[in-house]
Amino acid sequence: MFSAVRVLVGWHIEWNDDAAHRIRELAIQIEKEDRHNLVGSVWLNAKYAEDGQLRNFINYNTSRWLSSSFLARQVVATLPRLRRMQKLCTEIERKVSDRGLSGAASVLRNLDNIRLAEKFDGRDILYFKHGNAADKTFPLHKFLICLEVLQSENFGSEEKSKLKRFLLENVKDPIYKMFFATL
Repeated sequence: MFSAVRVLVGWHIEWNDDAAHRIRELAIQIEKEDRHNLVGSVWLNAKYAEDGQLRNFINYNTSRWLSSSFLARQVVATLPRLRRMQKLCTEIERKVSDRGLSGAASVLRNLDNIRLAEKFDGRDILYFKHGNAADKTFPLHKFLICLEVLQSENFGSEEKSKLKRFLLENVKDPIYKMFFATL
């Protein structure tokens, strides 16, 4: 299951492409399966769902992802897609804290550190650049981290502009580029 979902997340297709719509439908079907398959839906929704669909997916499956440390970490990692829904992000953070999910809380702290950073050093920038991005599939987790950086109010505008320009010029995935372009 993980390998198949990973292939789908790695595809370079347009947002409105028929294949993207089919992947959204597949995410809904996978969601109906047992808890172990929910991670596939998390990943597919993180890339292919509209913000409201991702929010609804997370809310509908709250009891499922809160019952698994692994799933909670995956859901928390999608928060950069939902930063415009601050109330939802705060609610997810509260639920993770109340449930004592230390792994998910660690992901939250890492996202906070990224969001609060004012700049990154050369090693961090190399991480975002993912080697030669033109020749590689840009991973979902780096997409989400880059969204977090580009939405940060603390990160310098010149640095964000450079990163955004690099991403738009080098990341080949049209859906990732669509999200980067809006920030």
